[in-house]
Order: sequence, then C-alpha cells, then structure tokens
Amino acid sequence: GARGAAPAAAAAGEVDMAVATLNTIFDALRIPFKLRFEQSLEPLPPVVVLYKLASLLEFYARTIQKYLGENSALSQILLDCNSVAMYAFFSSWKSKIEEFQSLNTSAPDDLGPPPSVVHSMTRLEEIMSTQLERN
Repeated sequence: GARGAAPAAAAAGEVDMAVATLNTIFDALRIPFKLRFEQSLEPLPPVVVLYKLASLLEFYARTIQKYLGENSALSQILLDCNSVAMYAFFSSWKSKIEEFQSLNTSAPDDLGPPPSVVHSMTRLEEIMSTQLERN
C-alpha cells in the first residue's frame, strides 16, 4: 500500500534529478564535443568509415533517447555529430562524382569499367552491406 508508494516516488524523483543533472552536464559539453568531433574528421576518413560512423552515432542517439528522453542533451550531441558525419559522407561522394565528371577517359580496350568506377562500386557495396546489417 501506502508504504511502498513513498519509496517508489522518492526513487522516481532521484532518477528525474539524475537525468536533469546529466542533461545539464551534457548540454555544457555539446558545442566543445561537436567541435572536437569535426576536428577528428580531418583529414576525411574513407567514405565507408564515415557512413559506419554516422550509423553508429544514430544508433547510440536513438538508444539513449529511450532512457534519457527524446530531447536529452547526450542524444542531441550524438545526433549533431551524426549530421556532421553524414554531411562529410555526402560531400565525399559529391567530390568523387565531380572527379569522375572531370575525367575524360576513353573506354579500355576490353570495354570494362575504369578502375576508379570499380573502386567506387566496391565502396558502395560496403556501404550497402553495412545498411543491410543494420536492418
């Protein structure tokens, strides 16, 4: 009855206070952490690594949201870093596409794809396998 309700309410209050404290701490770390994360991406890692990193950050953000709430500061930090990693991922692909467009290569004698296309297709295959592993 009533005796069990009081300790449970006190425990819930302690959990709420702990979550609020964590949010305050992580909110203060949000900008410095994001800046440090951006610095760690220079020079840009391979495109597959960027994609795996972005996927991992999103996974942890969603997992933390389950425990600390949708708007928790830690999950927001991870989502910010996910956005940075995805931007770098798409920028890397864009630069590769522009590089392909600037090349004026003729078809090889065997009519196979140029090595740069084979290399990019291998990267794309790795990214697709990562996506399939997530599902």
